[in-house]
Amino acid sequence: MKTKVKIVLDANLIGSILLGGKTREQFITLVRNYNIVFYYCENVISEVKYLSDVPFFKDRKITEQIIQQFLIYYQSFAIKFWVTSFVKVSRDKKDNYLLSLCRDAKIDFLLTGDKDLLTIKQYTKTQIITLREFLELNAL
Repeated sequence: MKTKVKIVLDANLIGSILLGGKTREQFITLVRNYNIVFYYCENVISEVKYLSDVPFFKDRKITEQIIQQFLIYYQSFAIKFWVTSFVKVSRDKKDNYLLSLCRDAKIDFLLTGDKDLLTIKQYTKTQIITLREFLELNAL
């Protein structure tokens, strides 16, 4: 049996998914066509909930209700993981919880659009890349 690939989605990528377009299509492809297990921690959920207060998302009509509906859907198949470590690696200290999650859950890929995280490229066994790069690496 093929080992499932463990993935964490950064909140900024989830924001892009909520906006629709190509990123949403790529996410749907990811969910449908790959042998993947998604992981998240409570901090990811909190950060995504905050998006409804961000003017950029408000201007694009991404409401609390839309965010909540997505989170219900996402949490129906993603695995909640309790982070126990605390790392200090990212230039942006508010991103360190993602690296802690990746380390503790032994995540294969952290998918993000965050330049601070993308410059790290790899942390422990986790490759840090964009959704597009992941799809190109794992083309069917």
